[in-house]
Amino acid sequence: PVTPAPPPAPPNIPAPMEFATVDTSAQLRRALTSAAPGEIVKLYLPPGRTYELSGEELRVDSSRDVSLFSTGDGATIDAMGQSRAFLVRHAGSALRLRHIHIQRGIARNAVGGAILAEENSTIELTGCTIAHCASISWANNREACGGALFVSGYSNASLTDCVLHNATARTYGPDAMALGGTVLGRDHALVTMANVTISHGSVHSELNRAAGAAWVMEGFSTIVFTDSRITYANAWARLSALGGATAHY
Repeated sequence: PVTPAPPPAPPNIPAPMEFATVDTSAQLRRALTSAAPGEIVKLYLPPGRTYELSGEELRVDSSRDVSLFSTGDGATIDAMGQSRAFLVRHAGSALRLRHIHIQRGIARNAVGGAILAEENSTIELTGCTIAHCASISWANNREACGGALFVSGYSNASLTDCVLHNATARTYGPDAMALGGTVLGRDHALVTMANVTISHGSVHSELNRAAGAAWVMEGFSTIVFTDSRITYANAWARLSALGGATAHY
């Protein structure tokens, strides 16, 4: 399916004074890995630039607070179908994206195709598109969850004016469930969406069960879905498919 147009973007404006400009993928990775624990990192990604990750996710941990900001039509993080885009973990760690688009993220025999947020961390997305991302498992007893976002362990995710398009969770091994094709919240996660479109999400389990092409919330997790929409959702499983769009456990 064709990726929907991203939300309307503001005109190009200079980067705020406190933001450092990064022009290449190497500069972006170096800025994150060199930050001290607990440091606040603010980076400007010029609009129209694509940052290819080449097989290794970007990590935000040790209570670092990272803001990536763009203007106009935004900048793109391309995981190239080789890794997820971001791993965010540890209490106090935060990832804040504004007009930053993520595409072709994948978690192989793992969860969170675009972003995995765990251990009481925070993610905030504004004016972003996440497209063509997946959690895929071929292993026995290894679930696939959160093709776009996996949020767990008291972590918080806030999305405003975003599009989540063509995310999937798929399993091919026995005793392996596919849950939350687009978003999975687990263990007291909080997910808030305002003016968000979830389109063409899917879950597929070749040999087991599947649920929630748009989202699954489980383990006392909560989603707040305001002025938002689900435009297409598909769940298929060999044994049983539950909650074609959403499921709560």
